[in-house]
Order: sequence, then C-alpha cells, then structure tokens
Amino acid sequence: MLPAWLSKELQTHVEPQLMQISETGAAGGMVLIPMSTFNDIASFSAKVRSDRVPSKVALDALRSDGYKTSGEHTNSSGTMEVHLKWD
Repeated sequence: MLPAWLSKELQTHVEPQLMQISETGAAGGMVLIPMSTFNDIASFSAKVRSDRVPSKVALDALRSDGYKTSGEHTNSSGTMEVHLKWD
C-alpha cells in the first residue's frame, strides 16, 4: 500500500523536476521533495509500527528506481533537497 502511494507521490512531485533537468541535457540535478510527503509517510509508518525514518523511506524509493542520491538536506521550510543522478 505505501509503495504504490509513495511511487505516485514521488511521480507527482519529482518527475516534473526531473523532466526539466533532463531537457537541459544533464544527467542529474537537485530536486525538492515536499514536507507533506514525509508527514504522510510518518502517519502511515505509525499505523504499521515501522521505525524507518520518513526521509529514508523516500530516498530508498528513489534509489530503487535507479537514481543515485547525494547531498540531501532539509531546508527551513521542511522541504528536502536532494541531488539525483541517473545513467
């Protein structure tokens, strides 16, 4: 249930950013993941008693899609900035 929802959530928020980056010919770039995504993961995780940190869940999902992640940090608005690279 979470993997399907998270895949759709990341597709909604991250895919448009990836499209913009790829249109420049780059093989990677900085994307933003909204705080609402992490809040929803935390809510789901509490229901299933998972101890995984929401940011790790999101980053693992991106990695499982073949992206390499680095430089992740949360800005003052709670949005995570993460550098994604692909082949």
